[in-house]
Amino acid sequence: WRIRLRLLRGRWDYESIGILDRTHLRFFTLTTARELLSSCDLSIEKMDVTPGAEVLLPYHLTIGKLLSLFGANVVFDYWLSRTFPRLFAFQFIFVARRR
Repeated sequence: WRIRLRLLRGRWDYESIGILDRTHLRFFTLTTARELLSSCDLSIEKMDVTPGAEVLLPYHLTIGKLLSLFGANVVFDYWLSRTFPRLFAFQFIFVARRR
């Protein structure tokens, strides 16, 4: 439960053992991805997202369905994901350069 509660709060801190073991595949929040790039002496020049709102069933069955009638669902999904990336983005994409 301890790990589940931390994940719900957006905390993905890796430890020496368990499902968040430092040697396992890594997942990043927007904050931890930025911290990783900064710790590698990289500065972020651009950030983009892979839209993810469309995969959420309540969105898909309501506003997404309505917007698709007008061909606006993809544009709105991208806008929503860019505006609220921590909530709707599926992935974060960075362009970074050495400082």
